[in-house]
Amino acid sequence: MRTSYQFMVLSATVCFALLAGCASRNQELEVLAVEIVDSLATANYSAVTQYFDATMREKLPVEDLQSTWEALVRQHGPYEARTGTRVTAKSAYQIVSVTTRFAQTTLDVKVVFNSDNQVAGLWIVPPASAGVNQELEVLAVEIVDSLAIANYSAVTQYFDATMREKLPIEDLQSTWEALVRQYGPYEARTGTRVAKQAKYWIVFVTVDFAEKTLDVKVVFNSDNQVAGLWIVPESPD
Repeated sequence: MRTSYQFMVLSATVCFALLAGCASRNQELEVLAVEIVDSLATANYSAVTQYFDATMREKLPVEDLQSTWEALVRQHGPYEARTGTRVTAKSAYQIVSVTTRFAQTTLDVKVVFNSDNQVAGLWIVPPASAGVNQELEVLAVEIVDSLAIANYSAVTQYFDATMREKLPIEDLQSTWEALVRQYGPYEARTGTRVAKQAKYWIVFVTVDFAEKTLDVKVVFNSDNQVAGLWIVPESPD
């Protein structure tokens, strides 16, 4: 299991309603996210999963959630307290990051809510992944999810000019389809990690196919555009 303890993650809802309405919903989601963290802290895992959407209930059952949290405590020491929250919006989702203190480190519990206020993603990551890293992780996950449902135009909209020229939609489609023929159907995302190389940020999204685990390597330029996209064997932890 990756030490980042990242689960599924998506992006979050842009509010076009009145500012007061957005603030009210944000407050509601902050309350829900805090309840989730408090339930994790008291080992009430079933109380957490009751907020999950159908996909999350399938991908992260109670026993897996419990084992992940217990592994986190073994690595970083006992949970101590919540120290803050923040809300960000991206696409059709709201992300509430609850900063939590353990005996040996501080981590963010990132709770992703869909438009029905259900949990569509749950990550436990270092606070350093907030800000630019968090945004790029979300974009990379969107790209993988779009590939998985054959929405290739949604992927290429993130490309810079060179990528649009070098990897047009039809080539992207044929590459993904060849990958599926070779390794079997796409199954799920299992984690992300972020690296910096020169002026570029690289997000690796680990994905399971029926017959192999691979990394989708998304390279972002300083304008958060995709300047490179590779699908490579999973790197060792």
